[in-house]
Amino acid sequence: LRLFKKPNLKTAALLGLSYGGLLATHNISTLIFSPLIGLLALVLLIREKDKPVVVKYGLIALVWAVLAAGSFFLPLVFEKGYAHTESLIQGYFNYLAHFVTLKQLFFTTFWGYGSSEIGPTDDLSFFVGPIHILLFLVAAVAVAYRSFRRRLDQTTLVVLLAIIFTLASLFMTHQKSTFLWQVLPLSYLQFPWRFLVTANFFLALSAGYIFYKLAPGKILPLAISLITLLFMTNVSFFRPREWFDLTIWEKFSGYSWDRQLTISIFDYLPVSAKFPPTFAAPLLPYGAKTKISILDFTRSSDTLRFTTKSLTADVLILPQFDFPGWQVKLDGKKVSHRRAFDLGLIALDLPAGEHRLEASLKKTLPRFVGDLATLIFAPLALYTLISKKPHGQK
Repeated sequence: LRLFKKPNLKTAALLGLSYGGLLATHNISTLIFSPLIGLLALVLLIREKDKPVVVKYGLIALVWAVLAAGSFFLPLVFEKGYAHTESLIQGYFNYLAHFVTLKQLFFTTFWGYGSSEIGPTDDLSFFVGPIHILLFLVAAVAVAYRSFRRRLDQTTLVVLLAIIFTLASLFMTHQKSTFLWQVLPLSYLQFPWRFLVTANFFLALSAGYIFYKLAPGKILPLAISLITLLFMTNVSFFRPREWFDLTIWEKFSGYSWDRQLTISIFDYLPVSAKFPPTFAAPLLPYGAKTKISILDFTRSSDTLRFTTKSLTADVLILPQFDFPGWQVKLDGKKVSHRRAFDLGLIALDLPAGEHRLEASLKKTLPRFVGDLATLIFAPLALYTLISKKPHGQK
């Protein structure tokens, strides 16, 4: 909205930084929000007189967003095939198992602490809330009344679209929307109730319309009354199901620690691993056939360094998933490696004797370009925002 009012570099930077923040926060939320925000921009553009200027700075903002979020977004686009992303739409994650009923949306105040299940037996809350529905209906009536009486101003138009987006989002959570899920590329959203993200956002935006053109003296009392009412009707949900009397030592030792080391889901696994691990990885590299002495072992998040001593040649196994970018050096010289076992661990031929090894995860082109883009364009957007210089204002 700011970009439409003042299309310049400053508002382009603001839009680019905020949308870039969405790109880097949650890619599924980005997939849900983007078409709606794009449609909102298109409707506003149709009414805009100076379209070329708005389009120019809008495109700058879009490119700026991608570059500012480059460290996350570029590897996501170009390297998603390196992980088991096919598991995102299979079995439990098939969207057909997670539609929401009308009762769950509007006619219950059930509050659960569990997860989404197949059918209407979810131990999870999906209800919109009676106060929210009431405010939404009041705002819808106000928008309809104003729409019939005069030409829509920008604020009323935005709220009208927000009302439509709210209803559309709620529809997408219900089984009646199956035909759209089958036609549109939505399977990676996994859970239809994720559209409650946009439903809640645009419902709140719509409800705010009841304050539009309200006398200043009435805004604060009404806001305080509504907020108090919301807290009163929802205070029972601010209650934990149970307390765990667990020390930090119990959490990070024994069975609890072993579970944290091994539990995994497939979309976090590189394709080199056929299955998630069922046991904790050994602390040190080891030989496939013979015993190998490991000396001076150090490890960081992306590097392993150590010295080996062995009487015979063997295949050395590193306790590390192989992933594009891993590079192994033997006595300072780069050597080839391969994948071992169903876990896809790094393996290489090790000659007899004493050798110094280093394995490190290097930047691929998308990672390097993405990191560089974020380092340049995120600070540049912040600088543009705080700068007092005029930036091509219309």
